[in-house]
Order: sequence, then structure tokens, then C-alpha cells
Amino acid sequence: MENTYIPDTSLLLGFDEELDLIIVESAEPEETFLQVLNDFVSQKKVGNNQLSALTGIDKSEISRYLNGERQVNKKHLCLICIALRLMTCYQKKLFDLLKEPMPCSIGKPTTQELIVKHCMDGCFYNPKYTVAYCYKLLDAAKKEKVRSLLLARRAASNGEIYVSAFR
Repeated sequence: MENTYIPDTSLLLGFDEELDLIIVESAEPEETFLQVLNDFVSQKKVGNNQLSALTGIDKSEISRYLNGERQVNKKHLCLICIALRLMTCYQKKLFDLLKEPMPCSIGKPTTQELIVKHCMDGCFYNPKYTVAYCYKLLDAAKKEKVRSLLLARRAASNGEIYVSAFR
């Protein structure tokens, strides 16, 4: 009871009229994925050619995405978020509007998803987190996985047990 808030009703004394609660509804339609994506692209002052160069996505594909002729796939949306250096809350807004889950948000994430999510989380705060850096981490993880598999096979052929920290 001591944490209960009791409003000061003395401010309402002297009013003879009943106070009505007014609910104001927004007359603006809900934002679409396309509107929000184009807003972010224009806010960052990035053209189609530059976005293509930053993401590695073909220029014509970028154009189709931004014109609404084609829906952005999840992989490309991750690359676009990193290239535009969007804050996580803005990334989430785009994924929600696209009706796609953010990387690592459902089930047990793969190493690839963890790396992409790491780059998405860091891109706004640290200039080293670029699409190129993300690809570099993904490539290193792929090489490590192959190396681990080769070591495991070699160990198995020698009758040994090899335990890898890499999944």
C-alpha cells in the first residue's frame, strides 16, 4: 500500500463539468517496409550505386528493392542494415515490417547467424563493422570449420578422439 500512487484530486476542485477522456487516433496510415527502407536510405544519403558497392548486391536488384518491384530477402536485408549502419532498433523495425525474424532470434543460431548478428549489432557503433568485415569473419569461420573437420577425420583415422569447440 505504501508504493501505491494516489493522485492529487484537489487540482480538480472548482470544476462543475464532468471531465471526458478524449481518445485521439492517428489519421496517418501505418508505415510500409518500402517507405521505411527508402527513408533510411535517403537519411544516410546513399544512392543505389553506393549501396550496391557497400553490400555487394547487384545495382538492378537494389533498384528493384527500393522501387518495390521485388521483396528484399532476409540475407540482403542484413547486408543493407550493416551497410547503412542502422541502430538495432531500426533494424528490428525493418525486419518486423518485412515479417521476418531478426538473426539469432528463433531457435539455436548457427555460427553464420551469430557472426551476421554480431556485425549488425556493432555496425552503428564501430566503423570496422562493414559488410566486407562480416564476409571476412564468415570466411574465417568456414575455414575453421573445414580445418576442424579435417583434424577430426585425421584423429579418427588414427583411432583418436578429436573434440572441436566449433559447431
